[in-house]
Amino acid sequence: MPGTSGAVIASLFEYAPYEITELDFSDNLLCPTTVIAEAQQLCANAYGARDALFVTSGATTAIYIVLHALKCAGYKKIVLYGRHHNSVYSALEVLQIDWVETLPDINSAQSLIAQDTAVLFQSPDYEGRLTDCTALRSLCKERHCLCIADAAHAAHYGFCTLLPQSAASFADIAVTSMHKTLPVPNGGALMLSDCNLTDWLKASRALLHTTSPSYLTLAAMDYARALVSEKGEELYGFAIEKINAFKRQSPMQIVSYDDPTRLSIVCRGKGYALQKKLSEMGIFAEGATLDTLILIVTPFNCEMLSNVADALNSIDVSELFVQQPVSDAHDITVCGDVELIAPLNAIGRISAVNAGGYPPAIPIIKKGERVTFEIAQRLNVCGNHSFGLQDGRLAVYR
Repeated sequence: MPGTSGAVIASLFEYAPYEITELDFSDNLLCPTTVIAEAQQLCANAYGARDALFVTSGATTAIYIVLHALKCAGYKKIVLYGRHHNSVYSALEVLQIDWVETLPDINSAQSLIAQDTAVLFQSPDYEGRLTDCTALRSLCKERHCLCIADAAHAAHYGFCTLLPQSAASFADIAVTSMHKTLPVPNGGALMLSDCNLTDWLKASRALLHTTSPSYLTLAAMDYARALVSEKGEELYGFAIEKINAFKRQSPMQIVSYDDPTRLSIVCRGKGYALQKKLSEMGIFAEGATLDTLILIVTPFNCEMLSNVADALNSIDVSELFVQQPVSDAHDITVCGDVELIAPLNAIGRISAVNAGGYPPAIPIIKKGERVTFEIAQRLNVCGNHSFGLQDGRLAVYR
């Protein structure tokens, strides 16, 4: 295994000689003792963490693993500090863990944080805004509860003085996606631990992780760690120079928050239209929301920014289609106590699912919440840039 058997049967499979499985020299991700164990420790050292655990099926799997480990270790409730990716809500539901939400404000969280709870927050968000976690982490330490960071977009942090600090500094446990910002194939993610939960994390990974991990991804994670450890200052310094030049060349407003490599191009009501227009010109942005186009800039794509600037200068933004609510002419499908219905026909109903725009996969509405006119409009506009909708329809309780 795998079935390519190391043979380059077409140019698409040039990676095949490196795609292996658990051999006598390649170790076992679910019980590592040699090369994978060594690679994980090197990664932990690079990020400034006590331990690092690799995952090849993405940060979503890592979130499941962390929450399962917390439950096994006796944590009775999760406090969700601020907004979260849908994978968090899905994992809490599947694992049947009690949770409560609070605003991302230390005063709002004070009464909820206790010894048998763990606090989970997202930092940075999709547009590169960091959560001020200093006071939160101090409060958690004072009350002997764990502080957990969903730092999926922070894998490159800490490897250049122009970037924020390492994700390992955010919390007791941090989940980050190396594949989002480093030269790693899809699925490469990390759990960084600075607490005594590592054995629980290992046990939960053995239970929940795929038993067919990608060794190509594992090798790339080790390579990426070595590369940015040695050359991160140079690589990201160069990328940020290119970003600054791009900002000067662009005809549109570009916003960077706490992460200088995450760019939000402001285009009110025309985010999806601008994304489509650029894709027709052979330029594929990371993603869009209704009002922004998101670019993730790395040392490996930053020289393409001049092409993006030229494209933006050639586009008459006033002629772009302003996104309007999509048609709600869908049939209603009934399944048990749930029916699928167009969002604008679901106003006043209770949602049976989490749903929202994708990216960034932050729910606009969560299961059990009532559909308002504003929520229905936002869901309708998402169209196929969504999660939780089926053919544009929302599942609501009958």
